[in-house]
Amino acid sequence: MQPCDLLFIFRHSPYGSSLGREGLEAALAAGAFEQNMAILFLDDGVFQLISNQAAEAIQRKSHQKMSAALPLFGIDTLYAASDSLKARNLDADATTLDVQLLSTDEIRTLMNSAKTVLSF
Repeated sequence: MQPCDLLFIFRHSPYGSSLGREGLEAALAAGAFEQNMAILFLDDGVFQLISNQAAEAIQRKSHQKMSAALPLFGIDTLYAASDSLKARNLDADATTLDVQLLSTDEIRTLMNSAKTVLSF
């Protein structure tokens, strides 16, 4: 785990509000300016990592294309809370992005080391 200047935390499910989409847009914008950044999926935010989401069924746009663009913008430091995945019966191997799993203590260290934290 490497320290970062800018840490984006996704805590909410992808389609319950506009927070997930707005967070991805902000992360892509920061990536375009080559910021030293990381993204952490925490709590219900881990649902953004699930493949084959049927956003069209609820008349929403899928976030998966935006998420897939993260590495193209130089955003390849991605983390997920192992406890959040476990509590939601999700398997890290079934995620759409290559994330490193972090424990609660590692998350605390990551948050404390970041210069700026943005939560969505």
